[in-house]
Amino acid sequence: MLWINGQFSEDNKLSAFDRGFLLGDGLFETFIKKDGRIPFFKAHMARLFSSLKRLDLFLSYDEEYFENVFDKFPDNNVIRLTVSRGASKERGLWPVDSVPFVCAQSYPLKPAETAISISTISFPKNEKSPLVGIKSLNYLEAILAKKEVVEKNCDDGVFLNTQGHVCEAITANLFWVKSGQLYTPPLSVGALPGVTRQVILGREKVEERKVLLDELYNVDEIFLTNAVQGIRSVIQLDNVTYTKDAPVTNNVRRLYENAISTC
Repeated sequence: MLWINGQFSEDNKLSAFDRGFLLGDGLFETFIKKDGRIPFFKAHMARLFSSLKRLDLFLSYDEEYFENVFDKFPDNNVIRLTVSRGASKERGLWPVDSVPFVCAQSYPLKPAETAISISTISFPKNEKSPLVGIKSLNYLEAILAKKEVVEKNCDDGVFLNTQGHVCEAITANLFWVKSGQLYTPPLSVGALPGVTRQVILGREKVEERKVLLDELYNVDEIFLTNAVQGIRSVIQLDNVTYTKDAPVTNNVRRLYENAISTC
């Protein structure tokens, strides 16, 4: 299903002058619709509107409007909401006449792998970038990272930042367990403020702490989180293996799935 600029349509044409297409000038947010509901809808929308403000992008649609739009989308689907700065008649980096282009599209929600292997990405995440925390339309960094880990026969990857601290996975936040204590990197290392991450921090005792890669090799459990794939246990990082019997991870997964069903 496709919704564009206020109406449902099968016409998926995009202007050749659209700044999202030409420059990656825009952002997106991803939701799941499950059992007729959008879990943590308000948290997703809060992140979207906060990011729009940072980019000086403003919409005529509000949270309630999008809630009504998404209500018409099919169940058990992933919904991606994309906002581009729109088409501009003037060539240049900063437009004066563009109107935002907004669209939402859905894809079937597929079961995610629950146990995965990951590898360290060879290039760093810049924790000082003005785009930290924004799901920008320019996804080349993530694309190149995914290409790299696929070539290593891995499922996902781990970014370090410019200081060597563990940051996040390609499209997910990272947690680890040591001696029963749950940890995750602070947002200051350059990590995205993930909605699933936020849910776990609100329901579990989690210590936010900077960690180096060598330390991560010696923890008891690692798992990744995002809204579409949920909680995924890491059974291998580079050449280090971790137990498939991950009691803390399994408990967090049960807690999160319960939160989805009751939120």
